[in-house]
Amino acid sequence: MKGQLSEKVIALIRENFDLFKETSKDIQIKCPYCGGSTRHRRKPTLYISKYPIKGTFVFHCFRASCGVKGTLFQFLSDFGLLKYLEPNEITSYILPTTKPVTNSRSTQHNLDSIVKEESVLDPVKERYILSRLRLTKLPSFVKRTVITDLSQIVLYSVYDISERLKQYLVSNFVGFRSYHKYFVICRNIDAKSDFRYFMLRLSNGIDYYCTSPQMNQLMCTQPGYIVLAEGVFSLLSGYFRLLESKLLNESSQVLLCSTNGAKVTRYKSAYEFCVYTFGIPDWDVIILSDSDVRPEHYIGLFNKKISVCYNRKGNDFADYPCEVEVYHV
Repeated sequence: MKGQLSEKVIALIRENFDLFKETSKDIQIKCPYCGGSTRHRRKPTLYISKYPIKGTFVFHCFRASCGVKGTLFQFLSDFGLLKYLEPNEITSYILPTTKPVTNSRSTQHNLDSIVKEESVLDPVKERYILSRLRLTKLPSFVKRTVITDLSQIVLYSVYDISERLKQYLVSNFVGFRSYHKYFVICRNIDAKSDFRYFMLRLSNGIDYYCTSPQMNQLMCTQPGYIVLAEGVFSLLSGYFRLLESKLLNESSQVLLCSTNGAKVTRYKSAYEFCVYTFGIPDWDVIILSDSDVRPEHYIGLFNKKISVCYNRKGNDFADYPCEVEVYHV
């Protein structure tokens, strides 16, 4: 059984997160997933246990609109802090000592343990993606995040539904891997269906769909752009429309992130996720906004000037035709 959380880990958290507060039982910080309370800005909302609970240290954000929780190992991994610990420190102080519960949603897994990257995509689903993005060929950086064979993920993640519905999900949906591979964003290839999308979650915690044309060669010390949008297709389609409009070029360093939520505050938490994960606080921010959220709603959301883009011809960048309109706030 582990004892108290090591001083080195506590110091690591203190140095990397805002509103740090330590009590006899836990550590409290501003939640880096949701950005913390907007009403009580000086009040930390994410708590990290100093003593193991059921064999491991855990974290939990008590903000009602967030609620993210999981193991400390997952937390430190999410924000790139495991590299500061020695292997023996990770096994001694961080990793769970209890065996995971079989066939349970609380089990900590990511996609690598369930499904491998597909070398050949299902042609019907690939054509659907190409038509949504208005492309003739799927770029490799998009292709590596796509899952057209959802069979293993559905079998693992969904239990209390009929076999017929499982087959429907496998046959009619295409998935997009979230950055840390804890869940899959799934979209229906049947445009006439009211059942448009769903998420298959493999583990607790907030995650984002995140990709980049230069993901394997990101030079975080060089200038770049963080592009944010609500949905996956709005994000990817918007990126290609920005290229066509010469607002970005193919040599630009770009990180694309989908917020997976309609609230304006989700853009801030997604931005903070990108900054913490990739170490890019100086990159410019571009928001691909829905048409019903006007530029003034984004004023003060970031401590920097940002560009807000709209599709002048539709509700968002997943709509066609598309004409880019830009505001600077």
